[in-house]
Amino acid sequence: MGLRVTHRSVKQCDEVLYADEWNDVHSVEVVDDVDFSGKRIRNVGAPATDMDVPRARAEDILSGVFSLERIPSIDWTRISDNFPRVIGDLVSSPFSRGWISDFFNPPFWGSIPDKPSVFPPEPHLHDAVDVASGRLSLSRLPTSPSAGRFLVVREGGGDPVYDVLRESDIPGLDASKIVSGRFPMGRMPSGVSGCFLKAQGVGVDPVYAPITVSDISDYGQLLDDIRVIVREELEEATSCVKIEGSAVFLTTDTYPKTVTIVDTDGLNAVHFVEGYVDLSQLSTDELITVTLRVKLDAEGDYHATSEKTYGGVQALPALHVLKTLGYYGLRMQLTMPSPPSSDRTFKYLMFRCRVP
Repeated sequence: MGLRVTHRSVKQCDEVLYADEWNDVHSVEVVDDVDFSGKRIRNVGAPATDMDVPRARAEDILSGVFSLERIPSIDWTRISDNFPRVIGDLVSSPFSRGWISDFFNPPFWGSIPDKPSVFPPEPHLHDAVDVASGRLSLSRLPTSPSAGRFLVVREGGGDPVYDVLRESDIPGLDASKIVSGRFPMGRMPSGVSGCFLKAQGVGVDPVYAPITVSDISDYGQLLDDIRVIVREELEEATSCVKIEGSAVFLTTDTYPKTVTIVDTDGLNAVHFVEGYVDLSQLSTDELITVTLRVKLDAEGDYHATSEKTYGGVQALPALHVLKTLGYYGLRMQLTMPSPPSSDRTFKYLMFRCRVP
């Protein structure tokens, strides 16, 4: 079929020719709807329609981004066919992993984008039953409001409390468990006057009983010991007792300094004190005072009965302290008012004698 088309120019795109604006008239002879180059002619001389645009396949679109309005609407039936749910479930129920089985199959975790690398726990508390192992430190134990308390359960099934240690809390112990220390006399069994605690044999409790001759392995030695004790007591009561020593005064001591060399406080018997003090160490410009004090009643204070100060080198260094009587007590003291030029030691030999 022949067609004569009058137009100004023709644009070619693949197999479709599009007419431009009408202008000068020129003619092209077309046979069987094709032009002289063999291209098929459609819609020549009119605006292009949807039918004139070639269709592209999805795999041919390799770049670019579709705008939202280019995304096609999907019919709900296409979705509901793939989900065993109704639309109400999607609105009111949490989404189930089982609805989209393919998406949650391994490797699911690696398919989640922008997930955090760690998941730190939020601050929280645990019940004691959740702590099933390990050992708490002492600082985690409850504190007591008072010192000297012990954690103890007073009632069966009750909570422990801090309380003092009671006598009932201490179990009775066998004597074999007490392997050290010494019992006070008050813990000994009560005895009988004039009797001694006497062993009765291995495995048998001792008893209080008088001592017999057969109980003494060396009777003669016992008599000798008794004689010594009696003699010493008699000498103490009727004769003199020697009192000797040294009074030391160091340069580093605090002065004035007093040293007591005789003290019969509490004797409560007629007695006297007499003796000697060696003042040979006393040096130039050094002073020492010898004081004798007496106690006039049992509860009273001591009062000076004689006092004398000695200074410098002594021509007769052995000072004789004359006899002084007393009953409730006598006290003899040496005093230096200031530090010596070097450390001083004054020896003494005194006698305390009872008057029969």
